[in-house]
Amino acid sequence: MIQQLSPLEKSLQEKLAQSPSPNLVKSHDIGEPTDYNADYSWHSLKKERVTALPFSGCLGLVNPNTELYYLVGFSEGDEEAFPYRPDAKTVLHGIDYLCEEADLGDGLEACTTFMPFSGDTLMAFVELRNEGKTARDVRIHQGLAKEVFSYHPNSTKMPCRMRGVYVATRGMGNVEELGNAGAVQFEEWENFGRRSNAVLMGHLLAYMGADLPPLYSRPSRPGPEAARENAGPYEPSRIQSYQRAYEVNIPPGNVARLTTYLSLRRYKSGQNILYP
Repeated sequence: MIQQLSPLEKSLQEKLAQSPSPNLVKSHDIGEPTDYNADYSWHSLKKERVTALPFSGCLGLVNPNTELYYLVGFSEGDEEAFPYRPDAKTVLHGIDYLCEEADLGDGLEACTTFMPFSGDTLMAFVELRNEGKTARDVRIHQGLAKEVFSYHPNSTKMPCRMRGVYVATRGMGNVEELGNAGAVQFEEWENFGRRSNAVLMGHLLAYMGADLPPLYSRPSRPGPEAARENAGPYEPSRIQSYQRAYEVNIPPGNVARLTTYLSLRRYKSGQNILYP
């Protein structure tokens, strides 16, 4: 895309890509107008200034209202312990798009474009280009991660690394497989750290999938691998994730593409209606 721009447009896009702002939100002039009280916003994990986040610097985004992390990664063979930290750089960044390019070695390049499709749905378009001399079998990984906490008698509130509504999570065991997608349920609490005053606000359902069937999908704990790369004031054992992997074969001179998505829906406790 950037090669087709005029010199002025290319210069503008390069400056936007270098901007320190991490924000990504659905564009106001596409579809329904942006509702900043209800729409989900996202922050680039490579640009986010809250450095204590477990996945800072990874290829992906964090939603500041829920502290949910959406990660994209790549691996070949058995090298997939923590595939979400490729050597990537930001090449495009506007209000509603973020494009990261990563060199995967030996002529293989990955371009990942994140784009809010609607107020509650984020899409990531992955393109792998093989400029090498041999075919490559690559696994593309999706990850949805969250810190998991429990009650503590001396707590006055639940820890929160970013400002916003906190989603208290009691594990990722409630995962339902839906073919090319999976659904993960979270609980949302007020005063979660104070046992006598805790109020269940509702539930947050996260639907994550792609336009290909997965090679596998599983809940897991990527915390220790993240901790080795980015030490911070958090316990790796508290981090849980739901991951899906997709396998593609890319002959020399060819391109492979995958469209992924994450949709977040809130439901009020005891009622089958959405709440903002």
